[in-house]
Amino acid sequence: MKYRLCIFDLDGTLVDSRPAILAARQDTARELGIADAAVQSRSIHIGLPLAEILRQLGFQDIDQARGVYRRYYYLHNHLEKPFPGIPDLLTRLRHRVLLAVATNKTFDGTKATLQNTGLFEFFEVVESLDRGIPKPDRD
Repeated sequence: MKYRLCIFDLDGTLVDSRPAILAARQDTARELGIADAAVQSRSIHIGLPLAEILRQLGFQDIDQARGVYRRYYYLHNHLEKPFPGIPDLLTRLRHRVLLAVATNKTFDGTKATLQNTGLFEFFEVVESLDRGIPKPDRD
């Protein structure tokens, strides 16, 4: 069987974003007065929509927390790195199949991650939380 399309998740699949997410989460907690120990005691949520992550971490004003988190995330997203072998895999696939990313990040966050990690050029389709139907909807 010959495939025509490969769809990848972003965080935790193509890119190790844990360092950036953790740093932004800690800075957000510190700024908004949530004990750092309470935030660190919870597992890192990767792949869920940001509002859900913030809710699970105990933030009450989700809109405020989202704005603060995003500010810190963009300060730390240089910490994101492609997992070993991913650039080589995408290089081998790029002229054989259409490559796409489907993620629960916003488009701006997705584009920043892909550009900072050198992966943006590989993808012809990018579906993000604010540009399509959020995962895990099968459509």
